[in-house]
Amino acid sequence: MKAETIKNKLKRPENRKTVMDLGILLLLVTIAACIAYGVNGIYPFGSKSIARGDMVQQTIPAGMYYVWDVLHGKASPFFTWNSGLGMNISGAVSLGALFSPLNLFLYFSTRAYLYYFANILMILKMIAIAYAMYFYLRKYDMERMAYLAGAAVYAFGAASLVHFQIMLVMDVAFLLPLIMIGIDRLYENKGCLYFIIVFTLAMMVDVYTGCITLLFILLSSGIRTFVDSAKEKEEKKRWILRLGVSVLVSLLLSAVVVIPALRSIAEAPRSGDGDYLATYATALQAQWSSYEWSMVRRMCVNMALPFACIIGFFVIGDGQKGERRKYKGHMILTLLMLVSMIIPSVELLWHGGSRASWPVRFIYVVSFVLIDFAALLYQDHREKDKTQKEDVFRSLCIACVCLAAALIAGRVIYKAYAAYCGHSSYATLGDGFLCLVIEAVFAGLYLFILKSHKRKTAVLVLMCAQLVATSVICFATNKENATVFSSEYLEAANNAGKSVTTDIKDFERIKNTDYKIDHIDYALVMGQEAISNYWHVINPDLQPNFAALGYSINWTQLLDAGGTIFSDTLLHIQYDLSYRNLPESMYSLCENVEGYNGDQIGLYKNNLELPFAIGTDTYELSAGSDLFSTQNSLFSAITGSNETLIRDVSGELDTTDLTYETNVTGGRKVLYFYGTNNTDLQETITVNGQEVYIPNSDSSENTSYPVDFGNGLICLGSFENESVSVEFNGEADLSQLHIGWLDYDLLTGAVKEIQDQNPKITTLKQKNSGVKLKLDNVTKSNVFLPISYDKGWSCKVNGKKVEIGSIDGMLSIPVEQGSDNIVLKYRPSGRTPGLIISLITLLICVAGRYLFKKGIVKQDQKTEGVLGSIAYDIYGVVYALFIALLFIVPILCYLRQILVLIQS
Repeated sequence: MKAETIKNKLKRPENRKTVMDLGILLLLVTIAACIAYGVNGIYPFGSKSIARGDMVQQTIPAGMYYVWDVLHGKASPFFTWNSGLGMNISGAVSLGALFSPLNLFLYFSTRAYLYYFANILMILKMIAIAYAMYFYLRKYDMERMAYLAGAAVYAFGAASLVHFQIMLVMDVAFLLPLIMIGIDRLYENKGCLYFIIVFTLAMMVDVYTGCITLLFILLSSGIRTFVDSAKEKEEKKRWILRLGVSVLVSLLLSAVVVIPALRSIAEAPRSGDGDYLATYATALQAQWSSYEWSMVRRMCVNMALPFACIIGFFVIGDGQKGERRKYKGHMILTLLMLVSMIIPSVELLWHGGSRASWPVRFIYVVSFVLIDFAALLYQDHREKDKTQKEDVFRSLCIACVCLAAALIAGRVIYKAYAAYCGHSSYATLGDGFLCLVIEAVFAGLYLFILKSHKRKTAVLVLMCAQLVATSVICFATNKENATVFSSEYLEAANNAGKSVTTDIKDFERIKNTDYKIDHIDYALVMGQEAISNYWHVINPDLQPNFAALGYSINWTQLLDAGGTIFSDTLLHIQYDLSYRNLPESMYSLCENVEGYNGDQIGLYKNNLELPFAIGTDTYELSAGSDLFSTQNSLFSAITGSNETLIRDVSGELDTTDLTYETNVTGGRKVLYFYGTNNTDLQETITVNGQEVYIPNSDSSENTSYPVDFGNGLICLGSFENESVSVEFNGEADLSQLHIGWLDYDLLTGAVKEIQDQNPKITTLKQKNSGVKLKLDNVTKSNVFLPISYDKGWSCKVNGKKVEIGSIDGMLSIPVEQGSDNIVLKYRPSGRTPGLIISLITLLICVAGRYLFKKGIVKQDQKTEGVLGSIAYDIYGVVYALFIALLFIVPILCYLRQILVLIQS
């Protein structure tokens, strides 16, 4: 019956045209993107990848590999075991729009193929964006070619061609036209359900871009109400009431995701101190850096056609002043959005007062506003034109001409771009200058065609050429690929994950010892567990906790490099990836895995293994005053031993030439170093005449300390019955250099003793966001678990809730003597109140809809009128404040800055 219904609907002429248009859009986007891929040698037309910049280290590992695991039931959407030894990712998931509906395309790929599928996913998302805009533009009375042109230009806007490295902008670009369809339905009193569903989805997908979109809804709805609307005031009041209630319901329904995300974001190290007034005052002083302004110039990509329409039909059109007044609202909105792109303080305030690089993330709004205005103008202009009969042969001829134009444009612009990049001016002008030139040229051509009243099919041909030309430039692989942002590191991690044959079990962690596979989120790509991660929005205690144990940290990143063989063993880091050979006395080679371009990376197994759950009499322990004392205190807490694991010999350094010499006796010892010097006072280290390599993002051959990936403990070697000579060369002061001997034999004996005396682990089961553990023969008061401490953990022991302690940032569970059933569950802060709010709102909505439908509760015009008046007045006040704070005050401050600059 359903198949028959679909068949009957497809027989309708209008539906058949829609299907045909969607097919044409699919071909148009695919062919244009593939031509750009082809000339740039991007897979599937070459070996290169679209991946670069943040895509390599964040977007693809988290937004594709991890999301693929979630979609296949292998991971939790809000908590991960793959990073930081178990951590909350509610904020990171939201900021990255990881669970956008467009990521359902990942079902089309296997996990091993995801590195290559990224290029295809890009095209699929652009097609979806084009479809969303197509359905929005259908509200205008235009010929099919105009719908296709508007949708295609939107799909190839800066949200796709520039911001594709942070795909969250593409995801919200897809949702915006759908949201605005809902706004139109609200305005026309056709129901609020559609808007509520789509806007709720937008907030749940990404609270960050959701708030930006909310600002746009506030801005555009105000202009529609106070400037454009021909409605009576009473109807305006009802429309504002419908809008306000619908937005409120959407926010409440999304609370289950939004509240935990906001709390996680607010607590993250990259967030501010919560002083909004200070943030606002700082934003007012913002100025463009040369890099940011070059990025803004690139944002103008593929704006030529809508600009030409606006200039041709509105600015220099032959309409009367009275006719132009009906476009006043659209003109104001367009000007405000352009001002938002140009004035740095306004641009910054759209982002909440701060952002890390990537300016104008709301570019999808700017593109939407321009195309929407252009479509309205074109519709009104088209009313004077004669309609043409459709001709299949003519359509095929146009398609062939468009294809030829696209192919020629691809080849010509590729050669021109290569020549431009080789010119000295490229270093200062960059891609932005060339993009502006292309926009200006095409805008002139579009304007000539539109105003000459010749066949508008020429516009379609030109547009195809422009889309390809701009795509060739934007997808070119010559930018945003320095050091760790090169796609080769992502490919290396993908190759390593595919080639590993060793059976690595749950809670068996892996370590990127030397970062030859220079990928911070390699564990997400490989599907393994590690400390290393670049989720960006993390618990503020994670970095200090791991740094105290000697592991490297950088910006908002956690890194594997550092620690000691003791801390590695305690944290259940059982495997090490290393390009260089590791000491056979400490590690066993399992296999060689594939890296980049034939590199062979050794996968080693730690010779020492501690139980995952270790009995201890210590409930809580904080980090010591230095790295060696912290390791010693932790060793004592875990083993109960009073012996010193690491002997600090920093005082034995020769004060004259900063050297250290000794004979190692009494068993195997491991020498560790760390410094408190900064990057301005770097040191190089040689041990027995051999340079020591320090993990670094720039090179695996780095020998300087400290650097971004190597600023914690550094292993200088394992020695037994031999002489050791250490030499430091650099600018650091003696007091900043620390070396210590770890007694490996003492550690080996302690590990064996723990294995003999520890409670027996009869059950150890990893859940997506929890652990089930059964212990027998428990003799001590607490159990240490190598899981990162977080207030979101709750624990029951034998059915009774217990308070979890922290031992150097790891979990300490109070237990009972004998046998214990331990159940750990993680729930991020804000999830429970968010869930309650969402459920109550949903129940009220369902009950209200049922009561209205059954006629039990009837619409009260009087009450609605009163509420509408209140909503209208409140909205007016809020809107005035909004315009003043977002536009008037920043613009005045900006003009004042210019005046001061001129006077000086």
